Amino acid sequence: MSEPRPTAGPTAAAPAGRPGRYERSFSGLVAAMVVLVGVVLLIVGYRALFREELEVGPTPVDYREAGEAVARAGIPVVLPSTLPSGWIATSAEVERGAPPVWRLGVLTDEERFVGLRHGDVEPDELLESTYPDDEPVEVDPVEVADAAVATRWQAYEVGEDLAWVADLGTTAVVVHGSAPAEDLATFVETLEELPAAQAQPAG
Repeated sequence: MSEPRPTAGPTAAAPAGRPGRYERSFSGLVAAMVVLVGVVLLIVGYRALFREELEVGPTPVDYREAGEAVARAGIPVVLPSTLPSGWIATSAEVERGAPPVWRLGVLTDEERFVGLRHGDVEPDELLESTYPDDEPVEVDPVEVADAAVATRWQAYEVGEDLAWVADLGTTAVVVHGSAPAEDLATFVETLEELPAAQAQPAG
């Protein structure tokens, strides 16, 4: 005669206050989602900030006003009568020295640099001071028929830059930069000379 099998007792209840397995899984999912959303927000915010920084362009300067003030101070100035559409002047100043040199910096619509330096200096000296650490290589001269200040320019290659130099008689001018020759020619065609104001005799 077989012995009776023991019957299972009542199922023990989960201790009070201890969350069930489903509750723990749901809480973990919520926490993971919070972390994921936070990471996404950080990435979006960083990209937005970085994009805003990239979209901040150079600040244009009023090169005409600066040039006219320099001319009134007794320094001859060569500058564009107007800039082509999309081009902006980013700097306009005088390099103090003996003699002083007027300097202008421009960005084209393709963000290529065009610079100008003008002063009562020999053309070779002006070019050398424009590129003190480089050795310009002389190439064929350039003719710009529609230029008002000079139609013939001696051209140089300086690394990846081009430099054009013109002797204006009492002064010299260098147009240079990373822009292609077509842009330099366009820039040269806009140039005009503002004569230095003459000192008034004492009354």
